[in-house]
Amino acid sequence: MTVKERIIKRLNDGFGGRYNIPNDANWKTNQAHGMWQRSQGAHSWYFSDLRLFPHELVGSQAPASECLKWKRWIINKDDREIYEYVEGVTTYCEEDDVLEKTD
Repeated sequence: MTVKERIIKRLNDGFGGRYNIPNDANWKTNQAHGMWQRSQGAHSWYFSDLRLFPHELVGSQAPASECLKWKRWIINKDDREIYEYVEGVTTYCEEDDVLEKTD
């Protein structure tokens, strides 16, 4: 399974049905622009597909492979960025942020 497919699976499975991203969704990375673009606040990767509802257009400044190592994700409601969530440590959460479900 590719990194993109693993990201899609985790989004589709881990958020209580909120996401329904097809495996062929348009996926953009900023590898061509690298550090400069990320230093300006750009996502390292994100989904950019007109078939997706706005809340499904998510991404992260962290590399996708790094995001997959995180135990739990939280998605910011404003910029739809995926962050690592650590119970008792993550303090920047807002009420409407979307937290990945646990077993």
